[in-house]
Amino acid sequence: MEKRKTIKGEINFKGKGLDKGEICEIILKPNEKKGIFFLVEGKFYPLKELEPSYSKRGTCLIFEKNSVLYVEHLMSAIYGTGIDDVIIEIKGDEIPFFDGSAKIFIEKILEKGLEEKEEELEFYKVKKAFSKSFNGSRISILPGEDFEISYKFTREPYLKYRYDFIFSKESYVKEIAPSKTFITYEEAKALKEKGFFEGGDENLAIIFKDNDIINKSILTFEDEPARHKILDVIGDISLLGKRFKGKFLFEGTGHRDHIEFLPFLEAFSGYGREIDSEEIRKILPHDYPFLLVDKVLSLEEDRIVGIKNVSYNEEFFKGHFPKRKIMPGVLIVEAIVQTGGIMVFERFKEEHSLKNKIPVFTGIENVKFKKAVYPSDTLYMVVELLRFKGKVCKLRGFALKEEGIVCEGTFTAIISDV
Repeated sequence: MEKRKTIKGEINFKGKGLDKGEICEIILKPNEKKGIFFLVEGKFYPLKELEPSYSKRGTCLIFEKNSVLYVEHLMSAIYGTGIDDVIIEIKGDEIPFFDGSAKIFIEKILEKGLEEKEEELEFYKVKKAFSKSFNGSRISILPGEDFEISYKFTREPYLKYRYDFIFSKESYVKEIAPSKTFITYEEAKALKEKGFFEGGDENLAIIFKDNDIINKSILTFEDEPARHKILDVIGDISLLGKRFKGKFLFEGTGHRDHIEFLPFLEAFSGYGREIDSEEIRKILPHDYPFLLVDKVLSLEEDRIVGIKNVSYNEEFFKGHFPKRKIMPGVLIVEAIVQTGGIMVFERFKEEHSLKNKIPVFTGIENVKFKKAVYPSDTLYMVVELLRFKGKVCKLRGFALKEEGIVCEGTFTAIISDV
């Protein structure tokens, strides 16, 4: 069984940022705790609590007061070298862009070396085949025993590349890390005229003009654009803070598509056991018609994925509403929390006597409803345990259907006597 890893010592990176052309600095530090943490202006931020976004043809992370641009190459290098637990101190609002690839990050990380920890590494396996189309692009995932990524261009007539990659640390370092980013001459000129990409030049990106590359001297591979897309994909997927196994096909996608797909990857993957409806009835104090979880797809230590198949015959559709049947938002919240309740009751059944106990809401924070739920929809509830102390537990989760997230929020409940 593979173990979690951190770096053996601090690694300092200092270089020019792509957007402003100013010198920025990051420091990687060993992390005794589990996971990836960012240190910004003296405050620690767990990766799993940050919201990724995209801006100026790159991926960014949003902190309280600012956002940090172009995190994808660094995060790809961290995933690619096998680092699971690390502290990333950021000074500035960009990550050094170096030569437009992950090569510099890789070289320094490999030079410093990794340290194996005692804790075993869990791989999140794709459990449901799924395909999601965006505007002219598509992402498909299938179960598989390796981490396989294929990328093919579909939108740009001058890009006829495809690359198929099976992940390993050695293959990543050799085949993916040295691949540089790319851009068209017209895009680069337009962005420069707007005052962006002040730190960019013809040595940092493969430049296409009139369907041909005008700076071929910087090429490392003939199919370098497709390899670089896989570098970007790994960097974007790594923002979930998990390692995956499965088959991934990306067709014509960019950072925006990758970020928007992350909730689906969260919902359709896991490493835990499945639980059927009869076992759920034994775990939770609820029962039909108010039991709103039909199946558990993955029960893990601090995370759970549950499923609710919304049928036309649900009791609440009789009055909500007779002319347009919509699942009440409060019941979507209830389904999320019931899913979290299964995790809490199962995880702590040995430590606490939860027999004849029921969970009672004490707080709901930052709840957003984003899409309506109709008969025949299937909801996937993804819930993470933030804290369980005494009788109080705090959960964060979302419910998703194939069109996207329908509800998300943070929930507090107290375990009470019946």
